[in-house]
Amino acid sequence: MNKLHAYPNNNLSNSRKTVRTPTYITTGTNILKLDPGIYSYEDSNASDEQKLAMGFPKGMWHSHIHVFGSWANAEKTKGYLTFIVEDMGDKTASKIYYRALSWESWTPWKVISMTDFSSLT
Repeated sequence: MNKLHAYPNNNLSNSRKTVRTPTYITTGTNILKLDPGIYSYEDSNASDEQKLAMGFPKGMWHSHIHVFGSWANAEKTKGYLTFIVEDMGDKTASKIYYRALSWESWTPWKVISMTDFSSLT
């Protein structure tokens, strides 16, 4: 058997069977310090200022946050990570936002979709 194609501990075959349930975060959580994973946020009572202080691109009250990559230090100031935030609260203008950390340098928030989720059938 070719050693390049031998995968004795291939755990990827089970990845389709794993249910990924989001972790719920609360107002005051710095989303730009989250560990890789899937998160959900909902708080219609928090102010836009509180939401912006959490690191959101705008004052959204209901969102899903996907974090990919890894931190290089315990302070969470260095690493290679991608943050994708889905604004789920505005059915007429829902957007998907993207931001990345490349070692110590952050990209600005960018809108990667302006599709209205409710119009997709």
